[in-house]
Amino acid sequence: YSAAGGGRDGAEPMALQYAGERTRGDRAIVRGAVARDWHALSYASDELRADRSLVLDCIRAFGYALKHASADLRADREVVRAAVAGPGSGGALAHASEELRDDADLVLAAVATDGDALYFASDRLRYDREFVLKAVRRNPEAFAAAPEPLRDDKSVLLASSGFDGEI
Repeated sequence: YSAAGGGRDGAEPMALQYAGERTRGDRAIVRGAVARDWHALSYASDELRADRSLVLDCIRAFGYALKHASADLRADREVVRAAVAGPGSGGALAHASEELRDDADLVLAAVATDGDALYFASDRLRYDREFVLKAVRRNPEAFAAAPEPLRDDKSVLLASSGFDGEI
């Protein structure tokens, strides 16, 4: 049976949504369910969704699980950095705190793995020409997520093409 589908190798991970509070607070049960389907984290007890170790293990496997972490962990720089570090996981930035979505270094780390992460940066960063130039140099796919006025900027377009000089 597949890891996401249940069967002989264990309980269906999403069955956690129907479990009682005590079961949803059982670290071993939740860890097993989350290892098989990161969405199961949304049904864990509040205490376990705030458990740094459990959440870090989950987001290292699939960054988007940050969505189901506690608000405190979504505001934790190390946790968010781990969430956006995996290939294609930069969009997990959408679930980070507002403060971290305004952190230039963290947003650039997210953009490096997923150009679409620029969509989730603060407006202050998204409309900052110098920041967007850095973002598209780091990952040309970020060009599509730049605001329209900056997509019309010749320098931003050239930087996204890997050419920073004058033509």
